[in-house]
Amino acid sequence: MTIIQNCNAVFFDLDGTLHLNIAVYVQRFLDACTTRGLQLPERALQRLMRYEHAYWVDRTRVERDRARFETSTAFWQHFAAMQMRTLGLGAAVAAHAAAIAGGVGNDGALPTNSVPDDVRPTLQALRNRGYKVALVSNRLEPLDAVVAELEMQQLFDFTLAAGEVDSWKPEAGIMHAALRRVQSAPHAAVYVGDNYYADVAGARSAGLLPVLIDRHDVFAAADCVRIVELRELLAMLPGV
Repeated sequence: MTIIQNCNAVFFDLDGTLHLNIAVYVQRFLDACTTRGLQLPERALQRLMRYEHAYWVDRTRVERDRARFETSTAFWQHFAAMQMRTLGLGAAVAAHAAAIAGGVGNDGALPTNSVPDDVRPTLQALRNRGYKVALVSNRLEPLDAVVAELEMQQLFDFTLAAGEVDSWKPEAGIMHAALRRVQSAPHAAVYVGDNYYADVAGARSAGLLPVLIDRHDVFAAADCVRIVELRELLAMLPGV
C-alpha cells in the first residue's frame, strides 16, 4: 500500500469522482441499446467510459462537434452515434441513434443519491487530519451551485472551475491556480480523479501526485496509484 507523506493538500475532480453521473449516463445508454434489441460487446461499460473520458478531454474536438450542429438535440444524436460505433454498432446508427439519444437524457441533473456512501465521510476525515481539501473541476461555471445541490458545502476549503481560470485539465494552469490558493508546492499536493487522460495527465503536468479512482475497472493497467473506493485514501494519507 502507498503511504503518502509530506502532503498538505488533496484536490478532487467532480464528475465521475465524487458523484457517479458519468457511470449513470453510460448505464442508461447501454440500457437504451438493449431495450432496442441491440447486442452489446463484452465490457461494454468500460469501453464506453474510456471513450467518453478521451472524448470530453479533447476540447478542440468537442467544440468543433458542437459547432457543426445548430441544436443540442442534434449534437446529442451525433454523440450517441459515435458511442454506438465505439461499441461496434455502427450498422444500427441510422435506425436507432436518435431514439437512444432521446431516451437517455442529457439534462445535467446531479441526483444526490449518485454520491457514493464513502465520499462525504472521506472528505470530512481528510479535513479533520489537517489537509486542505478542494474541488477542482473542468466545468465552465463556478461550482457553488453544484456543491450546494450535492450537499457538500462544508467539505471543501475552496472550489475551482476551469472556466474561472481559463485552463482545462490536462493543462497545468488549473492545477497551479489551485496550488496558489493553498500556498502549497506541487510535490505536497495530491489530485484524485477518475479520468486518466485529464486527471492523471493533468496532475503530472503540474507536478502533483495523481491518484486514479477506478470504480468500474476502466483503466486496469494504469501506471499510477489506483483505488476503487474513495475511503482507501484514508489508509494512504495519515495526516499533516
